[in-house]
Amino acid sequence: MDDDGDPSLGLEAAHSAPRILHAGGDATGAGVARALIRTVLDAQAAGRIQVMGHAQVTSLSQSEGRVAGVNFLHDGRALGVHGDAVLLATGGAGQLFAQTTNPAVATADGLALAWRAGAAVADLEFFQFHPTCMVLPADALEAAGNGNEPLLISEAVRGEGAILLDANGERFMPGYHADAELARATSLPAASPCTSRPLEIPTGTSSLMR
Repeated sequence: MDDDGDPSLGLEAAHSAPRILHAGGDATGAGVARALIRTVLDAQAAGRIQVMGHAQVTSLSQSEGRVAGVNFLHDGRALGVHGDAVLLATGGAGQLFAQTTNPAVATADGLALAWRAGAAVADLEFFQFHPTCMVLPADALEAAGNGNEPLLISEAVRGEGAILLDANGERFMPGYHADAELARATSLPAASPCTSRPLEIPTGTSSLMR
């Protein structure tokens, strides 16, 4: 909340005014997930839906030219379920790349299932990459116990005024786009010297780095 007790809205790339609502600092995704999980479990408890955890979908089943269900593995058994409609909500595809801030489960499973069933796919070359993430040295990673996963630094940090610096400590984004760190999208040359891009955090934004 802001000083007046109203929702504190943040600014992110390509937005002309602050309109981003955060929950728990930069843990908005976790807040949304908790609400959705609670709703699903409440619906299951009320008998409105059935939830089957730890199941892995292997293919979409088809009948008369349309998808009619899914085939899956559960507890080592091959099973299937039929339905009037199938909704694929399997996350992204960031793990197809060597470096990503996506979670380990973002392996494009849903996209592959749909494509194998004959769905038309388009614009697969367009991926959004956040330019700000923290990759710790190997010894620090081992001490933190989080493997080699880079830490995403929220876009909200740049919205609050953080700037990107190259390996020489020079700010470089104004040379690529008028909106600088808040540009909608930027393509940097392959030979760019910006191999390391630390953030310079302005005073008053440390509360975002929790």
